[in-house]
Amino acid sequence: MGTDRITGAGIAVHPPSGEDEEALLAAIESGAPVAAALTLLLGRCAQAEGIPLGARAAALTVGEREALALRLRAVSLAQPMRATMACPGCGETLELTLDPEGLVRAAGAPVGTATLEVDGYRLTCRPVTGLDQEAAAAAPDAEPGRLLLARCVQATDPRGAPVAAEALPEAIADRAAEAVLGLDPGAETTLAATCPSCGIAVSGSLDAGAFVLTELARHAASLPAEVLAIARATGWREAEILAMPPARRRRYARLLTPEVRA
Repeated sequence: MGTDRITGAGIAVHPPSGEDEEALLAAIESGAPVAAALTLLLGRCAQAEGIPLGARAAALTVGEREALALRLRAVSLAQPMRATMACPGCGETLELTLDPEGLVRAAGAPVGTATLEVDGYRLTCRPVTGLDQEAAAAAPDAEPGRLLLARCVQATDPRGAPVAAEALPEAIADRAAEAVLGLDPGAETTLAATCPSCGIAVSGSLDAGAFVLTELARHAASLPAEVLAIARATGWREAEILAMPPARRRRYARLLTPEVRA
């Protein structure tokens, strides 16, 4: 469980190009799990010291990846970020307008590894990474929680003998899971509001990575029509159009044809 790895601090993000959007759509159409699609997008749109992250995006913690996804959303789309929650009291649907940069500022940074002792068991824990999520998605028959625990926790029993995380007693495994989650407070984004109809407090969790992927994919869906409209009108090559900043490409396409004005 070494600490020699890239971290979320100091990573810059830029809006996806047409080529990035095309790669994202292809990944989604091929059935790529959310974790793998997010690694692909962050690998192309996030840079450390001017170098795209590439596969290194998978080694970031879940919280770091969620933060980068929110930052990517902030620089990519001008439209407000909106989410909904259902009130458990009266069933009212609450519509929330979210500030992606504000959500990033409110999240805590990962704190590395931690070692704790519980009833004689020694547990060395680290945060969950994108690689762990991808491994869990690639093993649909495994119980995700236990699989992640096995990857993120090293344990010894009261005699000092190594013990597999999946073999830990349930109470010990629960403490280990709590410790893993506590090491990466940004891994879970909590939303809170007050129901305007019945006045009770409503809370929920936001999977920021999946949410942002869905939004960006929805906006990228018009990419083929935009490329075709611009190519027909200008004679520009596809590669030149895909290299355009998305906002400019969409603006040109809207001027050229009403079909892509969504």
